[in-house]
Amino acid sequence: MKILKGCLVTVIGFVLICLVCYCFYKDSVISNLESSSKNVEENWKKYTENINLRNEKLILETIKNDTLQYYLKASMDIDKKEFSREFEYIEYKINEKLMSENIETDFNEKLNTNVDVYN
Repeated sequence: MKILKGCLVTVIGFVLICLVCYCFYKDSVISNLESSSKNVEENWKKYTENINLRNEKLILETIKNDTLQYYLKASMDIDKKEFSREFEYIEYKINEKLMSENIETDFNEKLNTNVDVYN
């Protein structure tokens, strides 16, 4: 009977220790995920602000390409709170037109850095 009680106490103690360790680990993971989520949101905000600044600057310049002007205005109208296929497509088209026209902006390096940090 004493051996059975000893084994039972040992098993219960082991289970309790495992549960406590699990709770600490879970809290640590959740706090790390929340921190990472905040970083992603902050970096996305910086990226979209730079996109908007680039678009405003390019719209003010005299650009001969009507397609580029169309995509710049479309980019200004998109809700950029979250990533979307529409946003991706319009940014692709803007970059394609900028490259074909050999138009370089001050924002190229900033945007590339923002994307790297976001990723």
